[in-house]
Order: sequence, then structure tokens, then C-alpha cells
Amino acid sequence: MELGLLFQASVPGWALGVRFHRASNEFSAAYTGRLWNAAGTLLATCSFTNATGPGWAYAYFDAPVSLAANVNYTVSRDAYEYYNYTSAYFAAPATNNHLKVAANAGVYSNAKAGGPNHGAGWFPTSVWNGTNYWTDVIYQPNLAPHRIGGIYDAAAAHQLI
Repeated sequence: MELGLLFQASVPGWALGVRFHRASNEFSAAYTGRLWNAAGTLLATCSFTNATGPGWAYAYFDAPVSLAANVNYTVSRDAYEYYNYTSAYFAAPATNNHLKVAANAGVYSNAKAGGPNHGAGWFPTSVWNGTNYWTDVIYQPNLAPHRIGGIYDAAAAHQLI
């Protein structure tokens, strides 16, 4: 299964990575985060390693990805049997800093495992009841992204949720 968020940046900026809120009963410690354009082309991936215990897990792309203003992108991650979600969270459009989503911004792909369109890594486009799957882009507006000690400058980054 692939869980994600359809979003736009209101100003040009950089996608630095992906974060998701890990459920207390998620068993895997390794996940893959993905960034897609509106056509479903995969733009970047990142690996979550040692994502154990409940709470926010963060992973960063090898290189920042330039985002144009007011263009749809989807950020996603693979999921297994258990995951956090909140129904009707995206019942209406939302904005936080320079990130915005339309209603029903939470997206998923649930293709059958082993089939030609296996869910993990498959562009998520399905929606259900305005659900938030607690997957988010790590975004930096209009600034040249830089790393400090091997990670991106978190103080300059923004998330939607």
C-alpha cells in the first residue's frame, strides 16, 4: 500500500524529503518515501531506516527537488498492515505557511500485492472521506537548500500537517 498527500507550494521552493507519523503497531523499521509530479512521474525517493516506535519519522532525498509554485505534487510512503489515519481531516482545503492542499488531499494506492500494479511504489491517486494518512513533504521555500552535519537545516523547512 502507498499512502500520501497531494499538495502545492504557493511559492517556488525545494522538497527536501518526506516525513510520516508512525503508528505504535507498525512493525517495519524500513520504509521508502517518494515524490511524484502530477502526471505520476517519480521525481525522488528516500529511505527511512530505523523508523521504530510511534511518532514522526523523517527521511531526506539525496538532492533537493525544485518545486514550482501552484503545481500539484504528491508525496508518499509505503505502508503495510497498520498505519495512522484521520478520516475527514481534509474535508476542506487547508493552508500552512507556503503549503496548501485541496479537499480530499490524502491519497492512497491499494493495488494487490504481487499484481502488475503492486501498491507499494505505485502512484497514489485514490481518495476516501478526506482522510489524512499523516504523510508530509519537508519543504523549504525560496532558499538555497543546505545541509548541516549531514542533514538539511530543519529550522528553515516547513511541513503542512
